[in-house]
Amino acid sequence: MTLRSLLRKFRANRDFLTLQPEELVTSAYRALLRREPDPSSLQTYSSAIRNGQDLLWLLQSLVQTDEFLLHHSGSNSPLDTAPPMDVQMSARNPEEHRALWDHISSVWSKFGSTDPYWSVLTDERFRSKNMTDEASIEAFYATGEGELLRLEAWLRRNALELTPDSICAEYGCGVGRLTHWLARRFRRVVAFDISEPHLKGAHDYLSRHGIHNVDLILVRGNADLQMISDVDLFYSAIVLQHNPPPIMTDILERAFAGLKKGGYCFFQIPTYSANYSFSMESYWTDVAANKGMEMHFLPQKSVLELGSQYEVFPIEIQPDAAIGNRTCWISNTFLMMKTLESLKSKTGCS
Repeated sequence: MTLRSLLRKFRANRDFLTLQPEELVTSAYRALLRREPDPSSLQTYSSAIRNGQDLLWLLQSLVQTDEFLLHHSGSNSPLDTAPPMDVQMSARNPEEHRALWDHISSVWSKFGSTDPYWSVLTDERFRSKNMTDEASIEAFYATGEGELLRLEAWLRRNALELTPDSICAEYGCGVGRLTHWLARRFRRVVAFDISEPHLKGAHDYLSRHGIHNVDLILVRGNADLQMISDVDLFYSAIVLQHNPPPIMTDILERAFAGLKKGGYCFFQIPTYSANYSFSMESYWTDVAANKGMEMHFLPQKSVLELGSQYEVFPIEIQPDAAIGNRTCWISNTFLMMKTLESLKSKTGCS
């Protein structure tokens, strides 16, 4: 719908003249942005109308927003013409590489001690102060079922199958939100996390529920990742993004290497930001000094190139809503497969 036709539609409405500014703003938001206005915007636009601005001004203001362009542009994404990211993929020396792992371990161990559930799923319902009864805890763990169902749906629509006898490696298990669902689905789960307090929470929950087919692995560096070996499935979601690109690369490289022939990787990772760059020099001063929850990006090209080194190739890649802010960030979910010899010859892969 064009701006002119929308303007005519509003003016043709007999109730138009009786609308209060708040009602007018709400109607415009519903028509153009497909949602209710947030309280701050509602107040700002309503006050402007009361002070003399007209309907055309309101509509023009809304159609110039990134949000409107995201919904109505002929392009699939406002980032289609954005420039490349400048991302340093590796540390400058072994000492710096070790320091990266130690830093991430320190940050997430602190989260595990102070706010373990919220740090896994950043919803205010799951702040420590709200997780004081069994019902709240079970509501948190119930959220993992939807992610398992999503994995099953991706496999099913690509005519792929994982038997109940499969072995799954989960990276970033946290307190076991998804781990206990994976453990009910697969014969064995090897669950990795960099935070000892999170792993203790996972152990306590799994033990209380009689789940004993999970190996919990505390990760301190590449040596611990070697336990991702001969697995049928590698799984990770809303985890890789909190690691600098050199650590993301470590994890994915080991995931691809440790996959069985014919095995699958299913993981989410942010692949683009319009205002992101990474260098080791700036990291220690600008990011690590904050000691908070970091957000990092790994170019999709780098993910695919790394996979190809281990004969792991994409089956399906889709954008997801794992990190929000779609006007300047892209996050993708990957379903990838390590090729069998027969599949390689059939497809001509080398």
